[in-house]
Amino acid sequence: MGQDAFVQDFNELYRYYKQTRLIQITVKDSKLLLAFQIGERITDIRVFRFALDFSQGTPESAQVAYVDNRGERDIELPPAYDFDWIETTRDQMINGKYPHMNILDTIFVETVGGDLTIKIEDNTQSGQGIYSEPVEDRTQSLTDAEIAYAKVGSLILLKILPYREEDYRYFVYNTLTEAVLRLDAIGQSCVQLPEDHGIIFPGGYYLQTGEYKLFDANNVDAKDLKFKRKIISPNGEDVLFLFYDRDLGITGLFPYNLIKKQLANPIYCNGMALAENGRLVLFSDQSEPSRIHPMQIWHTPYASHEYVSELPESTSFYGKIGNKELVRGISDLYSITRLIDNQSVSQKLYEELADNTSRLFDSYYCCLSLS
Repeated sequence: MGQDAFVQDFNELYRYYKQTRLIQITVKDSKLLLAFQIGERITDIRVFRFALDFSQGTPESAQVAYVDNRGERDIELPPAYDFDWIETTRDQMINGKYPHMNILDTIFVETVGGDLTIKIEDNTQSGQGIYSEPVEDRTQSLTDAEIAYAKVGSLILLKILPYREEDYRYFVYNTLTEAVLRLDAIGQSCVQLPEDHGIIFPGGYYLQTGEYKLFDANNVDAKDLKFKRKIISPNGEDVLFLFYDRDLGITGLFPYNLIKKQLANPIYCNGMALAENGRLVLFSDQSEPSRIHPMQIWHTPYASHEYVSELPESTSFYGKIGNKELVRGISDLYSITRLIDNQSVSQKLYEELADNTSRLFDSYYCCLSLS
């Protein structure tokens, strides 16, 4: 169906755009999408859409029907952030000998006097804070810098561009540990982890407890990874985050485990295919033409819900509880042990520990057996 229309649109594509090349094939919302680059810029694309009909049975037997060549919106990446940056205004200015911007009555930021300073006390008589680093222009005023922030759970993210500088600086302030960490990698893209665990970005992750891990990206060609999508496993324990460099066609796969609250080392590839049973096939670009194209095959927990629903039900004790509920309970226990092991000392940290402990007993119940 639609074969004549496809042939006509395809022939016109190569007739009017001599440098046309296929750059992406993907399936999204029951549509097969073929993206062609038709200009010098990677954003100059034409996307062919095909409707997929799975009513006949397995995905391999799906019926394909050509729709049109106007699928550019279907292939757009989601926003690089799943939260909003809020710009500071003059209403947040606090004047004094060392003026600063008041952010959520929690932290106070300024870039005057030759350095960028972050304070946790509303004190304009002192230029000291919990974090400081030099800026290029010592003469700038408080309103010369661009300062934005975002509240993500117990974290406050900062996006700061000092006066006459070209690159933004990014910071994470943890209200529990009262510590600041500079994390410029969140400038590429940043999204929230499930269950309010923290944030993940192309260079690593940062948890609400203050734990973080950064990956060495020196050996990775991709320099502009943006969030593409996430895949949640049916067991509720694993989440796969995909970050994509559109210019280079490189995808970074970041597997996160909700129980361990850990991010495994990322895997980078130029293409991937995920089967119904969770089998993942990856391939990478060859620097030179070759007759052999090696592929990696991984067995993953990211099977489809339809595939898992057809498997025999578990009769074990934990299987009867329900895996997602079990994952959430164990994850909450891990959170409490991590807070206990945290070496930082602050009132907010202890308050969080007490609240989480009380919440644990309120959210779950114990089964007692009498003999």
